[in-house]
Order: sequence, then C-alpha cells, then structure tokens
Amino acid sequence: MFERHGYDIACDLSVTFAQLALGARVEIPTLEEPATIKIPPGTQSHKVLRLKGKGIPHLNSYGRGDQLVRLVAWTPQNLSKDERAAFEELERKLREKPPAVGAKERPR
Repeated sequence: MFERHGYDIACDLSVTFAQLALGARVEIPTLEEPATIKIPPGTQSHKVLRLKGKGIPHLNSYGRGDQLVRLVAWTPQNLSKDERAAFEELERKLREKPPAVGAKERPR
C-alpha cells in the first residue's frame, strides 16, 4: 500500500475522470487514521499531492515526513450503452485537445 522514501511515504489513489475534472474531496488511508484530501478542479492524472506530517516519525528528534499521494485516473472497462453514449457526447463537446507528451500547458 505505501512505499517508503526516507521519512516520506507514497501511495497511489485511483480516482474517476469526473473527480479530476470537477474537483472532489476524497478519503485516503494514512499510517494512523484516514484523512480527507481536496482534489482541485482540472487536476491531471498522476498529479502528486503532499500531506505534510503524515509520513514516518523522525528517529530521535521531532517531526515527521510527508505522505505523497499520486492521483491516477481510473478508466471504466465495461460501459453500458448509456454510459458509452455519455462519453461520446462529452468527447464531441470538449474542444480542448491534450498537449503533446512532454509539452508544457499554456497558461490560461
């Protein structure tokens, strides 16, 4: 579930396209108790959010590392006819094209 990087821990969180596009509040596991994170509207897949102080406690001193949460877009595999039609309609209405891989997005 968690991957350790020094005092920091990292994990992946599967989220829907709608949560990334519209923004959402989602509950995630931490080392101690669940926490809620806010996904800003328009977030891209594989964006990493940082939860300060939710990582490994520092040995023989104060403080803790951070928890890094990578948001990964989940893609449905078995769409109903209505779901497929909704995605096709959304594709027609979206005018933005994704930037080329490695290209920086233009400021809005």
